[in-house]
Amino acid sequence: MKDSFTKELIELSAQAATIEQLNIIIKARDIKIAELEQKLASIKTICYECDTQVWELSPRSRCVKCEHRRAIFNEKDNYSLREKLEGKNQ
Repeated sequence: MKDSFTKELIELSAQAATIEQLNIIIKARDIKIAELEQKLASIKTICYECDTQVWELSPRSRCVKCEHRRAIFNEKDNYSLREKLEGKNQ
């Protein structure tokens, strides 16, 4: 009976140590997550066209909607310029 009690006590001690190690790992992970969230927040900026919060990709970042709108405008502009150039070349 004494041996089983000692064995159980050793197992419980090992489990307690494991739980403590897990708690330390979880705390370290939570600190790392908080640091990453802080870094992530620091790279957000404002779209210079519509004031929406965006990830800073360049000093003059646009949101997705403004970037899409700009791409459509550029495509139309390129198409009309191509037509003008082709008209002059003929």
